[in-house]
Amino acid sequence: TEKDRDTDESPRKLRIISKGFWLSSREVSQSLYSMITNEKPSKYGLNSQFPVENLNWLEATDFCNKLTDRARTLKVISDRYFFSLPTEAEWEYACRAGAQTPYSFGETLSGNQANFKDTQRPERTNFINSPSPIGSYLPNKWGLFDMHGNVAEWTSSWYHGYSVAPQVDSPFAKGSNRVVRGGAWNNFSKFCRSAYRNKFLPSFRSSGVGLRISLKKSDPLPAKTE
Repeated sequence: TEKDRDTDESPRKLRIISKGFWLSSREVSQSLYSMITNEKPSKYGLNSQFPVENLNWLEATDFCNKLTDRARTLKVISDRYFFSLPTEAEWEYACRAGAQTPYSFGETLSGNQANFKDTQRPERTNFINSPSPIGSYLPNKWGLFDMHGNVAEWTSSWYHGYSVAPQVDSPFAKGSNRVVRGGAWNNFSKFCRSAYRNKFLPSFRSSGVGLRISLKKSDPLPAKTE
C-alpha cells in the first residue's frame, strides 16, 4: 500500500541475511577513488569530498578489489576479509535502519534531509542541481549518511523479480542488469524510497550513480584431511 510503489517491489517477503557485514557510513569519495585507481571519472569534479560518480558497475567492482588488495598489503585487514559492493538485501536493510516507512526518516522526505530533485515540494529551494559533499545531511538511525539521494549506489546483485518464498542471501542466477539503490540528486523523492529498485546494464554510467562499500569475512578454508 506504499504510495508510489512499483510492481517489482512486491511481494513483501522475508529475506534472511545469514552473514554479518559492515557498511561504510559514507559514499565513496572522489579522493578515495582516485587514490586507489588513479582515475577521475566524475562529471562533477567540485572537490575531493564529493561522491565519485559516472562510473559503471565493472569499475565499481574493480575499485573494491583494488581497495581489498591495498588494505591487505598495508595489513589494515587480514586475508580473510574483503571489500565489495553490498547485496541489494544488505543495502535495503541498512537503509531502513529498522524503519518500515517509505524513508528511514518517516513517511516523507524533505530537502533538509537529503539531496534530491523535488521541485513540487515547499523545500524546492534546497534543490542544488548537483551532488553535494558527502555527509552534508543527517544520517539515519544507524549512522549511515546519504542513503536517500545524492548519488544512487551500485549493488552486487543481479536484477530479478522477487519470489514469494523466503530466501536466504538469495544468490540469484546471472541476469542482464545490476541493481542500483537509493536515488540521486537528479531524482524525485519517490525514486529515493528505501524499497525502490532501479536496474542498469553493468556498462552503464551516470553522474547520478556512485557506490558505497561493504566489508565482509570470507568463509574459512575447509580443514585438511590426511
